[in-house]
Amino acid sequence: SMEIEDTVQRQTLEALGFRMEGDLAHVPSWRPDIQGEADLIEEIARIASLTRLVGQPMARPQAGVPLPVLTPLQRRESAARRVAASLGYNECVTYSFIDQAAAALFGGGTDAVRVENPISSEMTHLRPDLLPGLLAAAARNQARGFADLALFECGPVFAGGEPGEQALRLTGLLVGSVAPRDPY
Repeated sequence: SMEIEDTVQRQTLEALGFRMEGDLAHVPSWRPDIQGEADLIEEIARIASLTRLVGQPMARPQAGVPLPVLTPLQRRESAARRVAASLGYNECVTYSFIDQAAAALFGGGTDAVRVENPISSEMTHLRPDLLPGLLAAAARNQARGFADLALFECGPVFAGGEPGEQALRLTGLLVGSVAPRDPY
């Protein structure tokens, strides 16, 4: 840490071209690198000389069990993905947008899940199911000579445009032979 008096901080910032208005520093137009408070502190420390900066260990968290980083839903999602991968499935990540005809085949395609400004005519609706994306991925893989596939996706599906009408699902798809190929 480093103790620098308020008046010295103001003088430093003013010398660097900052216009001070009370405790508010107005950033000069030629300093697009200044984004916030941390940048101002860095400028003051730089001018005051970093050689005066005294190292201090950061405060350690209290002893005990650390708080979980993931929510219960995120932990279940992660566990489900690991189980699917351990069963030999390859994870796919597909777009959440599909065309209206495909959405209608899987129970969707209503105006409630229509995208207001779609990026293409094939991405006009939010998907009601994960299968359309998995089937398209399987078709692309088969067209490239990969006949035997085990794919899964974990992601959101949409039943409507209101809160609570979105669900997280995991769907798997097996295509072709599931048994190991005989090399002879």
